[in-house]
Amino acid sequence: FPVCRGELDEIIGIVRAKEMLVALEAGDNVAALASASPAIVVPETLDPINLLGVLRRARGSFVIVTNEFGVVQGLVTPLDVLEAIAGEFPDADETPEIVIDGDGWLVKGSTDVHALQQALEVDDLVDEDEDIATVAGLVIAVNGHIPRPGDVLELSPLQFTIVEANDYRVDLVRVVKLRQYNDEEE
Repeated sequence: FPVCRGELDEIIGIVRAKEMLVALEAGDNVAALASASPAIVVPETLDPINLLGVLRRARGSFVIVTNEFGVVQGLVTPLDVLEAIAGEFPDADETPEIVIDGDGWLVKGSTDVHALQQALEVDDLVDEDEDIATVAGLVIAVNGHIPRPGDVLELSPLQFTIVEANDYRVDLVRVVKLRQYNDEEE
């Protein structure tokens, strides 16, 4: 974990969770422990190839990413870089974003629209000019507001049935190809 003085942009160093818990239980100074392991900080403009070399020096940990003003933007792990190159690796407890469900698919609202188009072999669900990235964003745009569970929306060649949603977001959608689209394919 990064240990900071007052605010996120003042990083003292890095401490492993186990070390921090032992230090806290013993009443030791966590800041002193953190200063023994300084954070590795990189600019957000660093290219991925050079970032790999920096991550090797971090010995499997992570590096802190800052912008041109030194403001922390986040952190990067070796897995983040690998996923940027090779695509997302699902966690052991992570369910797939698109699951076959009878004659359709159950799709998480957070699923990328382009991933849905590729998986279902359809095109042009979204215009390139539109700022829609997820399935939830797509059904909200089509509906004009956040739909409720049970709402059915059509966007040729697909039909979307809202399975799980609340006042703030769409979590799960059932998608089927419209009949006339299936007939045209054959």
